[in-house]
Amino acid sequence: NAYTPKEGFAEDIKNIATAVFDTPKTGLRNRLCAEIINSFWDIYKNLSEKNFLNLYRNRSAVLGKEITVIKNNTSAPAKALEIDNNCQLLVEYNNGVKELLNSGEISVKL
Repeated sequence: NAYTPKEGFAEDIKNIATAVFDTPKTGLRNRLCAEIINSFWDIYKNLSEKNFLNLYRNRSAVLGKEITVIKNNTSAPAKALEIDNNCQLLVEYNNGVKELLNSGEISVKL
């Protein structure tokens, strides 16, 4: 969210939702989108060099955390171990099985 809603966030998400800014500012959404696109383009131009990978790993909110892997209409607890050189998330399930995830959904309680 660019801004906090005037009426606040809905009850079911108010403890997890956030906004970049508290109050609207003229043209801010356009500037924010432009900066995101420019940052993305800088990475995309040199994607094969993977210069972004260490920063991506360092900023990850899931590495080392207990997570829930959600796939095929099921969910399973696991631990997020690392992000490999192909940007896949290595997880270890409670039964000791490890898996590389390259798509899907996870949930983490921060």
